[in-house]
Amino acid sequence: MNDLNVNKRDYQEAKGNAEHYDERLHEKREEIAELEAELAGANNDLLQLQGKIQNANREMAIGRLSADQFMELKREFAEKEKQVTLISEAIEAQKGALAMIRDDHRTNKREQHEFLKRSAKDLSDQLAGNVVALAGDRIQDLAHALVASKGKSPAFTTPERQRDREAIYLAIGEALCRRVFQNETGSLDFVPDLLQARQHIAKLIEQSPPLAS
Repeated sequence: MNDLNVNKRDYQEAKGNAEHYDERLHEKREEIAELEAELAGANNDLLQLQGKIQNANREMAIGRLSADQFMELKREFAEKEKQVTLISEAIEAQKGALAMIRDDHRTNKREQHEFLKRSAKDLSDQLAGNVVALAGDRIQDLAHALVASKGKSPAFTTPERQRDREAIYLAIGEALCRRVFQNETGSLDFVPDLLQARQHIAKLIEQSPPLAS
């Protein structure tokens, strides 16, 4: 299990990276949401200032707006317009950063999946060896019993022998699986999807012992 133990450390590192990316994505989305709320407020302020400026002539005509107040309105409008531009640019920059984090997150996920694929191959070889060590003689007995139950003479040509070999391997697997993976009715019911298989392999890796120093 040494290879698996080494892989366990690699897997835990990759898993830690995935958790880091999840946190960064969450933080970045919150930052963008805060900026968008700030932008909405600034745009609302800008519209109000714009309305006041458009009505400035009337307000000045009736004496409710002085020249100094008008110039202050224009300064406020220019500052608010600049603020809207800066916030908008900050949002675009944050969205660019979010896209980069998403790309890194997807790359990390692909690396995890490739790692689990390699680990699953290692595990399948090791587990097959464990099964053979525990019940190799009985599997041979089962193979002989299945061949004898067919009552068929061995093939002579290479293609026929190949087909017979594949058929007996399939029969051995089916005979074993029917007894391991049964549902309540006793029928074969074991078709894990890819996600279930990855989760199971990850669980086996997590449960593996640490590498001895």
